[in-house]
Amino acid sequence: MQQVNTFFPFGPPLYISEIDPKYIKEMMECMETAQQTPNKYDNRPYLAGQIDDQYSIIELTSEACGGHILQHVQKYKEDLGVGREEMHDFEPVIDGLWVNIQRYMELNPMHAHNGLFSFVIFLKNELDREETINNKFDSVRGTAMAGHLSLRYGEQAYMNWNVFNHWPEEGQIIIFPSWLTHMVMPHYEKDKIRISVAGNIQAAQ
Repeated sequence: MQQVNTFFPFGPPLYISEIDPKYIKEMMECMETAQQTPNKYDNRPYLAGQIDDQYSIIELTSEACGGHILQHVQKYKEDLGVGREEMHDFEPVIDGLWVNIQRYMELNPMHAHNGLFSFVIFLKNELDREETINNKFDSVRGTAMAGHLSLRYGEQAYMNWNVFNHWPEEGQIIIFPSWLTHMVMPHYEKDKIRISVAGNIQAAQ
């Protein structure tokens, strides 16, 4: 497993690390399988995203792939559990696994998830960051929002940094508490896509 980076950009902790490339490949293949029978795997009714292609792939992924994701979850628990026994007394299980294919002008609005933790894995990102933020909205405001995962905690106030914007890099996983609100801003490049897998973690019953 690659070097782990668990940090606190605001109140709740975030975890960023790397997924084994063979599982990135596997999840891409699962996505392609789901696209072949979209009615069977369509997950749009259950998700917040205003995105045409959203598919459940939990039935398609291997036990090894799920186990690899859970290794990251376990490390996240260990990073946070020093002196806190409540972080060690449950076995994490994946509850839901779905893929989002974000195209031009599609939006994943502000929302939160169910469960204890949630994660996002970035399978593919055809966008160039500098080109993506060079749009009429970001340019005029001097911001960098388009195409970013935006996580928000607490109130917006003077001297209170309550937003963490993360640029998706292929192969990364980011884990955070499920209640943490987040969104994915649209991008404005008509011929490029951004593909991610998201899921929730529950305690085994």
